[in-house]
Amino acid sequence: MRFAPLPFVAALVIVLSSRSLRAQGSAQPDPWDDCYRKHEYHWKLCRAEYEARVFRSNPGLAHRTPQGLVLQLTNGDSAVIRDTTTRGDGPGSRLYWLQAFNKAADYFVVGMNGYEDRGSTVVSRKTGHQTHVPFGLPVFSSDGRFMAATIPLATAYWQPAIDIYVVSDSGLVREFSMESQVGFSLHMGGDTLWGPTAPDWVGIELRFRTEQTGEAERRRCPRGDYKCEYWPGDSMAIAKRNGRWEIRRLK
Repeated sequence: MRFAPLPFVAALVIVLSSRSLRAQGSAQPDPWDDCYRKHEYHWKLCRAEYEARVFRSNPGLAHRTPQGLVLQLTNGDSAVIRDTTTRGDGPGSRLYWLQAFNKAADYFVVGMNGYEDRGSTVVSRKTGHQTHVPFGLPVFSSDGRFMAATIPLATAYWQPAIDIYVVSDSGLVREFSMESQVGFSLHMGGDTLWGPTAPDWVGIELRFRTEQTGEAERRRCPRGDYKCEYWPGDSMAIAKRNGRWEIRRLK
């Protein structure tokens, strides 16, 4: 299994693919690129600088206090997202930042890094309803009607998966789920497994590329040569047709 580390967050240990972080938020800026060139591995400085830009782009919608990240809701209330810390930044530690506000869907996207954990939380600005997204950042369709969350191959603790949600005033409704263990099989046959990368909405169709890996190929590769263990697969798409979500390979 490929273990490509994200830059450390304080003393927290996160094992995952940084390339997949960018793919998961393909329509959103990477929170680390500019900051780490100036403040190498200083998490709080990076978070403050990145959030300041997001706050300026969305005046009056969010701010940070000593109590946590405050998200203003349209009903006049607010949702507060608080970091959780344990002694030695061990299990249970989680640090949050405001990644983006999606105007079309009217949802906040809050990133999270934790002890051997990561993901994001999406929060409805209308109701404050929160939905956790494992591993990465979601991708919304341009009209805000749909949200997709994907998990690629080789993410240490997560199985590859695709989830598609319908965005509604009352929250997110998951209409499609595809995992390696349940539902649609991500096994190509034998021991060969595939996972999604670079998800992107084209209208109301979710398009993505795939990577493939197999036990036989991994055994032949030199130790540590991760490029040898994974190879590009097909380009694919998922769209809703006649009331059902269908997956197809693109030519």
